[in-house]
Amino acid sequence: MDRSVPRPLIAMIGEVFVRLNAYSNRDLILQIEAAGGRVALAGFAEWQYTSHWYVIERHKLRRERLDQVKAIVTQAWMRHREHQLHAKVAHLR
Repeated sequence: MDRSVPRPLIAMIGEVFVRLNAYSNRDLILQIEAAGGRVALAGFAEWQYTSHWYVIERHKLRRERLDQVKAIVTQAWMRHREHQLHAKVAHLR
């Protein structure tokens, strides 16, 4: 493969299971790459952040301020921990 030629970048978004399961997405990533494209795939953490955002919003709507603050602190810890884990494997890229 000639890496000097720019390849189109395709973002694969959507439902988390379909995105991450090769059988469900019919090996879409391999098909895109075989056709000369690159794939930017939202990972599992994105799904966790989205789900947790709904938790924060639910507490906000119910005016459960203490629970909302706890959820926001939890989300900050999740992001911090994700950055720590990324730093540990950055040399593998």
